[in-house]
Amino acid sequence: MNQTRTGALAVRMKRVISGPAEAVYAAFLDPDLLMRWYAPAGSRLAEVEVDPRVGGRHHTVVIDQDGGRHENHCEILELIPAEKIVMTWIYRGPQPLADPSEQLLTVEFRALGDRSTELTLLHERLDTVADRDGVRAGWSSLLDRLEEVIADA
Repeated sequence: MNQTRTGALAVRMKRVISGPAEAVYAAFLDPDLLMRWYAPAGSRLAEVEVDPRVGGRHHTVVIDQDGGRHENHCEILELIPAEKIVMTWIYRGPQPLADPSEQLLTVEFRALGDRSTELTLLHERLDTVADRDGVRAGWSSLLDRLEEVIADA
C-alpha cells in the first residue's frame, strides 16, 4: 500500500529553456520526446507509458549503467496545456522500499516571448536530506538533457 509522504523537504529548480512553452510542456507528456531526454547520462529509458489526461498514468523505467531498474509510477493530477503539470510520484529503485510513499511533482511553464520558457520544477514530500540531494542531482541531469532535446527540435 502506498502512503502519502509527509516529508517536509523539497527540491525547487528554475531553468530558462530555449524553446516555446508548448514544446517544453510536450516534452513531459510525449513518449517519443521522453525517450530522448528522460534518463540521466549513462542510463537509458527502457519503458515509457503516458496517458496525458487528468487521472492518467505517467510511468517510466530507466536502466542505469549497472543494469539497475529505476521506476517512476505517477498519476497526473492537473494539466494546463503549456502552463502546468502536477502528478504524484512513486519511485521504486534497485532495492525497492518495503512500502514506497507518494511524493508530489509540479512543473510550471512560463513563456518568455516566442522562443524561450521559464520552467519551474517543485518535487515535494521528501523525507531525508539524501532523498533531497538525490532528487536534485537527478532533475539537474534530466533538465540538462531536456535543454539539448528542445534546442535540437
